[in-house]
Amino acid sequence: MLSILKTIRTNGPITKPEIAKRTSLTSVTAHNFINELVGKNLVEEVGYAKSSGGRKAALYRLNSNFCRLLGQNLGRSFISTTVYNFNLELMYHKKIKYEHDYSEKIIMLMIGEIERAMRDLNLERDDFLGVGISIPGQVNHETGVIVNLTEMPEWNGIGLKEVIEARTGIRAYVENDNKAAAVAIKWNNLVLANSDSVCISIGEGVGTGILTEGRLFYGGHSNTGEIGHTTIQYDGPLCKCGNRGCIEAIISDYAVIEKAKQTGLGEFSDIFAVVKQAKEGNGAVYAMLKETGFFTGIAVEHIVKVLDPDFIVIQSNWISEFADIQYDIINNVFARCSWAKRGALKILFNTTEDLENTGPAALVLENCFQLSRENGLLRRLSL
Repeated sequence: MLSILKTIRTNGPITKPEIAKRTSLTSVTAHNFINELVGKNLVEEVGYAKSSGGRKAALYRLNSNFCRLLGQNLGRSFISTTVYNFNLELMYHKKIKYEHDYSEKIIMLMIGEIERAMRDLNLERDDFLGVGISIPGQVNHETGVIVNLTEMPEWNGIGLKEVIEARTGIRAYVENDNKAAAVAIKWNNLVLANSDSVCISIGEGVGTGILTEGRLFYGGHSNTGEIGHTTIQYDGPLCKCGNRGCIEAIISDYAVIEKAKQTGLGEFSDIFAVVKQAKEGNGAVYAMLKETGFFTGIAVEHIVKVLDPDFIVIQSNWISEFADIQYDIINNVFARCSWAKRGALKILFNTTEDLENTGPAALVLENCFQLSRENGLLRRLSL
C-alpha cells in the first residue's frame, strides 16, 4: 500500500493503469487498493485522463484534507509553529520569541503554541498525524533526546519527544534542523525521491542534511552533517563551538556580520542589511560577500569529494540575491572536482519558501511513508 501512496504522491494525478505499471502490481491489485484508499478518504478522484479513443481513465491524487501535519521549529531565540495539509501546503504560521535558555516555561510555550494553532484552525488532536520538531543541534532521532545544542547547553539531555507527546497526546518526531531541511527538499520535489542528495543550510549556523537513496543518513551516533565545524583555517576566527577556523565561523550569517564589523565596513543588524549595502553599490561589502561565496564553494567541494551525491541544494538567506556569486560557486566546484560531471551532479539553490519551517512538518510526512511502528498513517488506516 505504501508503494501506491508514494507513487500517487510523486506522480499524481495519475491513473490506475499507470499506478500498476510504476509499482509492478497487477491491475486488479492496484484497482482494489486504490478503491480501498478512496473509501478511507485518503485518495480522491479528480477527473479523467486524455484519451485517444475508448473509455477515459480516472485520475487520482492524495486528498489534501485527509489530515494535518504540525510543525515546530525551535530556534535559538524563537519558536515557529506551522500547520500544513497532507500535500504539504501551508495553512497556518505563527512565530514568537523566547528567552535564550531552557526552562519548563519554554516547554509550556511550545505546547501553548500547538494548542493555539488547534484553536485558530478549529482542529482536534486526532486531526494531526504528528508534530515534527526541528532544533539547531544534535539529537538522538530515535529517542528524541537532545544531545548537544550549541550556546544552549541547558537543553542537553532533555527528552523533548517524550515530553511533547505526554503533554499533547500527539506523536512527535524530533530532528536536527538541517536534516529536517533535507527531508523538506525531497517532499517539495527539488530532488529526485530516491536520490543521494545533500542540503547545505547557511544561516545562523552551517550544517547539512544527507539523503542516501532518499532516506536520511545518520551515521553511527546520529551526528552526520556537521560540516560547519570542519576546520579550513587552523588559525582562523573563533567559532561558537570553541574551535578556530570552522567553516561556520567563516560563511555563516553571523560570521559575515562580524567580519564586516572587524574590518571597518560597518555594523549591520542582520545579513539582509549587508546585502542591501552590496546591492546599492558598496564595493567593499560586495567583495566581502564574494569572498564568502568562494569559501561556500569550498564547503560544497568537500561535500562532493566525500559523499559524491546526485544533488546538492544550497539554502542561504543571501546567495540567491547574486547570480554571479552562484555562478562562481558552481564553476569553482566543478573546476576543483574534475571528475564530477555537470549532467550527473546538480548543484541547486533552494527555491522553497521558508524551508526551515517546512522541514518539521516534512518529518511527519516522511514517517507516513516508512514501514515502522511509529507510522501514524498506517495505524490510522488500520482503524
